[in-house]
Amino acid sequence: MSDVFIIWRSPKTTMWEPVACLTHNDDKYIFNYTVGARDNDFPAFPRMTVKNKGYLSSELFPFF
Repeated sequence: MSDVFIIWRSPKTTMWEPVACLTHNDDKYIFNYTVGARDNDFPAFPRMTVKNKGYLSSELFPFF
């Protein structure tokens, strides 16, 4: 299992916040937004607009 965290700098607070996590496990990719994305008005990625849902794929998401 491998995890990669995506961080984003909030324009309001100028603080860096973890907003998403990508996990690779058993030939599957799992993408989840973190609480930081929901609490800091992070604009969702295209086609991944629901921030309280996990996204599963057998291929790496195009964003990465």
